[in-house]
Amino acid sequence: WRPALVGGRRRSDGASVLVKSWQKVGSAIDADLRDLWRRETRHAERLRARPGADELLVPIIEASEAQDAFFAVMPGEWTPLGVKLRNCGPQHWLRGLRTEKNRQYLWRNMRRLVEGLDLIHGQRVVYGGLHEDAIFTASDHEADFRIGGFEWCVQINETAAGPKKAFASSLTDDFASIGGLAASLLAEVNGSDLTDREARIAALDISPSERALLRALVNPVEHGHFDRRRLGELLAAVENDFVVSGWGERGRFVLGVQLDSSRLPEIIGEASDWQIRQGDRQGQLSFIEADLAAGAEIVRQAKGEVWGLGQSLAYSLTPGGPAEAKWKAASVRHAKHRDRLPFHRAEPRPLPSGAAEVIRQAEVSARLRSLGDLAGDWTALFEDADESDEAGADIRLGMLLTDVVLTVSSAVEAIPVQIVKRGASHVLLSAADDDGFGDLRAALRLKEPARRLQGIFELEEGDRDGSWTLRSSAAIGAREVESVTVTFEKVEITKGQRHYRFQFGGRLPTEDFLYLSKYVDRNPHSVIQRRAKLLAALGSQKELLRTLDRPESTLGEGGRQPLVEDEVFDDLDDSKQRALQTIWRKTPLQAVVGPPGVGKTHLLADYVRRSLEEDSGRRILVTAQGHQALDNAGKDLRGIVSSVADDDELLVVRSRSDRSNASKELYASVQVRGLLERVTKSALAKRAPVEQRKAVEELFELSKSTNGSVDGDRARELRSVESSVMQSATVLLSTTNSSELSRLVEGGAVFDEVIIEEAAKATGPELLAPMLLSMQRLLIGDHKQLPAFDSERLSDLLTDPDSVLTVLKS
Repeated sequence: WRPALVGGRRRSDGASVLVKSWQKVGSAIDADLRDLWRRETRHAERLRARPGADELLVPIIEASEAQDAFFAVMPGEWTPLGVKLRNCGPQHWLRGLRTEKNRQYLWRNMRRLVEGLDLIHGQRVVYGGLHEDAIFTASDHEADFRIGGFEWCVQINETAAGPKKAFASSLTDDFASIGGLAASLLAEVNGSDLTDREARIAALDISPSERALLRALVNPVEHGHFDRRRLGELLAAVENDFVVSGWGERGRFVLGVQLDSSRLPEIIGEASDWQIRQGDRQGQLSFIEADLAAGAEIVRQAKGEVWGLGQSLAYSLTPGGPAEAKWKAASVRHAKHRDRLPFHRAEPRPLPSGAAEVIRQAEVSARLRSLGDLAGDWTALFEDADESDEAGADIRLGMLLTDVVLTVSSAVEAIPVQIVKRGASHVLLSAADDDGFGDLRAALRLKEPARRLQGIFELEEGDRDGSWTLRSSAAIGAREVESVTVTFEKVEITKGQRHYRFQFGGRLPTEDFLYLSKYVDRNPHSVIQRRAKLLAALGSQKELLRTLDRPESTLGEGGRQPLVEDEVFDDLDDSKQRALQTIWRKTPLQAVVGPPGVGKTHLLADYVRRSLEEDSGRRILVTAQGHQALDNAGKDLRGIVSSVADDDELLVVRSRSDRSNASKELYASVQVRGLLERVTKSALAKRAPVEQRKAVEELFELSKSTNGSVDGDRARELRSVESSVMQSATVLLSTTNSSELSRLVEGGAVFDEVIIEEAAKATGPELLAPMLLSMQRLLIGDHKQLPAFDSERLSDLLTDPDSVLTVLKS
């Protein structure tokens, strides 16, 4: 039952892969193993959706089962640490941990493992058994350890005769395993053969900060509790010690200069006003050394060129070291005046002061031999500035610019209206003229108030069925002295004048001249803050950035079992059958496009049914920009989910809506009321102690009467139960821009799948929250007939730099 690791090549494209497999038994136990396998696959998918997972966990190309085994496929460049330790040569940094520079690699790798465990533990998963064969590495020259393995929760062991030893694992055991690994590596290099762990640590030739960190890792529970913050402080302290000591005993960055076959002497002559003549080789070397010594920087541009930036010149750097470690030295044969080098978005980074050793290119090999491990690797100075990040920067910049324009627009897109007639619960409005924001509205290309009202409430160019607010000020941050939430009812045309009838509850503002705007939040500032947090979260989710930039490059097989072609499948037309087959097996992003009325929502419901029949433990998020689409999806899904459940009770829960006509049967509060009623009438409650039975009965009574403003211990307990129901939902329905989704992103929640209905009606920033919550994303909509509100106006504006600049200046 121990997994096999087999290297190979993928037939489709010849790519190197590593397959980890578990052999099946060929008996009834395979069904139990399949359930365990699906559970672990689900954990793996959720973990991969977390920000930072693509940097800390080994990628899984596919996880599925064959006729004789369960298997996971990983990229072939990743090697188990145990294999690396057995095969690496004496020059590898793992064999040279006596030097500070190599130990810096070690502790950076330990930090990566700690961060990886934090990510896994954040999903309430204990790794268990973190050892040399569960840690992978792909590089010999940088810190890149990643946590691999696949069985994060379940340990399947070989059968053996005799009694079994009890096995347990905890969060602290996971951290202790990292400490044990670090201690073993250091002890092996230092030649310690002591058996006592504390004595072995004390015998190691390491700094006091390193020793304190190692002790904290080996024994993560101290004084009766695990102090994760202390561990972080120790990691930072060790890193600071290495920075102060200067790259491990003042490591040198060797720079070989080619002067005989380049224009470099001429460029240096021009830069020195010909004080250094072309034949003065020593003077030219001294010039470069002095130019770099006074606050030099290094930068890697989008196309991969690396430049060393001095005070006067920018030096083009190329690898100058041996074939096996090309960047152990850098070579320069060309330069240009620094002010002529276009930086674009490239970020210069400091070159350690005085660390660059400028010599002739012919002397590089001998100097590298004499320095040995003290020769610095230039890639460490620019390894994070990879060109692959540029695409992500474009996506983030585009999202940010769109968000800024949307925020400014929201401040001035409130429609000026005049009250025509007041009623007890109804109000009649007409468009009004307002010159206060005329110039800014023109720059934003907003339609006139009358045309905007007609477009939204007659032509359905906006969420006409949502909640709107009447207020006395148009400014997004204005204090709401008098405002009221209203819901559109109908259009009345009197003597050629268009009037719009709204229903309201509460009290209307006293003024007749008001502003009508979309209700998004009681505190408009919180909307801006939510979107800013989502943009920040996008920066840490590189997988989503890559998917948004080039969706076709990330498309792959999801590893599911073949789709069951049942009677429901046979009833679908050819296009829906092809769509279902594709979205069933492809990941991480799919789109289903079709006009209204062709059955896209029915296809969604059937897809959810099949997903839950395959694995009832899956969690699915269904979102839509509008409330009506969400209500329609909820009606279909509730019946489907209830038909799927056999032994398990699966929940379909909907987030709250502020609309008066919203369907409330799926609200968590309504479902909690039903659950509490069942509990109070159950035999278990009747047998319970009086105090517990009374508490449940009080919660039930409160669930029937509370209006959301009740306070007290019981009210807080009731809200806690509602929160638990939301977190336990098999299918959660929520609008794309709801605060609930933002809280889920911030809290680290993950869904197995996210389905976005009427996706074309949402803007990019509105799609961020649901897309951050899963790595399996399905977008459904019609890009021609259901565009995002004001999308044409925003697109025209964002493609006109002059107009954008005018808006930003305003």
